[in-house]
Amino acid sequence: MPVHYYLRENQLTEEPNDYMAIAISSNQYDLEDVIKQMIKQGSTVTRPDILSVIDDFNSAVETLLQQGATIVTPIVSFRPSIRGVFDGVDDAYDPSRHQIMVNLNPGKRLRSYLNGNITTQKERRGEKTPNWTAILMQIAVSRTAF
Repeated sequence: MPVHYYLRENQLTEEPNDYMAIAISSNQYDLEDVIKQMIKQGSTVTRPDILSVIDDFNSAVETLLQQGATIVTPIVSFRPSIRGVFDGVDDAYDPSRHQIMVNLNPGKRLRSYLNGNITTQKERRGEKTPNWTAILMQIAVSRTAF
């Protein structure tokens, strides 16, 4: 399934014909969906084992970020950062004006995969891919209403 997108005028440039792509998400999956996909793909590891490893991974990432480390994995890189404006070179971190954040970037494996395996499909602004399931359900309901 391709990544659907539409073009929107780019407000970041002064060029009148500059546009930027806005990707349209086709679905949203949570951790449970990812685990189901892993098992469907033939994983020999059980669901409880997968959950345990993911929990351990998450805890390790949190600990390393707390230590100020950058974590580089094949799928994503994590780097701590600080958001906010500092009032001069002598100003210090103040939780009322600053916030600890994490910058995420795709890892080498994910970048490589995306560049070779993802297709795109352009749509007109405002157009959406038809929800055929909903359309067919509505037709079925209207036929049974008589």
